[in-house]
Parts: sequence; structure tokens; C-alpha cells
Amino acid sequence: MHYRVRGNSVQLVKTVRDEASGKAMSKPVGSLNLINSSISDAAKESLTPDEIAGVEAWVARKQDIDRRKRQLDAELFSTTIGSIIQWTKEASAEEVNAMADDILFALKDLQSAIAAKAKEQLAA
Repeated sequence: MHYRVRGNSVQLVKTVRDEASGKAMSKPVGSLNLINSSISDAAKESLTPDEIAGVEAWVARKQDIDRRKRQLDAELFSTTIGSIIQWTKEASAEEVNAMADDILFALKDLQSAIAAKAKEQLAA
């Protein structure tokens, strides 16, 4: 079994033997949604219980890796900001202006997320 990740959707691909040629071939058997971990009905019908358990284990590992990556990104954020500050000193005005809106919008989104978390914490 292998997995083709396309955003939040994953295509489940099973290797099967072609009866006529005897060669191994890849056969898409269904999909799953990474947001809610739901396996499609087509996949459930095509997979054995052991294969479904393997898919569920893969999803759990993938979600854990993604969560840890987001945590690492947050921990490295101040270093990244420092690098951006250094880059703005070295780059041309045109280069900085080309990125300025994206950077400022991202910082506003971050500020909103932090404020929402603080508000959530106060309400608890």
C-alpha cells in the first residue's frame, strides 16, 4: 500500500498482480480525508481489516508529524523573523515591497490567532 497525498486528500493505492501478465501494478482503491481521518467507502470495501488498520496507523503518524512540524515552526518563528529583518536590510526596495504585503498580512493573521487564544483562555 502506498499513499498519494494531495493537500488534505490522500489517494490509497494498492499494489496488485495483473492476472494476465503476472506483473505488479498500482491500483487506486479509494481515498481518505486528512482533516477528519475518514476513509472512503470505496477504500473500506477494497481493503482488508489489517490494511485498514495500517491506513489508520499511517494517518495517525502523519497527523503527529504535521503537528510536531507546526510546533517546530512556532518555536523557530522568532529566528525566522530575525532572518527576515536581516534580509530587508540587504534586499532592494523592490524586493522588499514585493513581499511586504504578504508578510504584513501573515503577521496580522498571527496576531489575530494569538488574540483569539488569549480570549479563549480568559473565557475558560
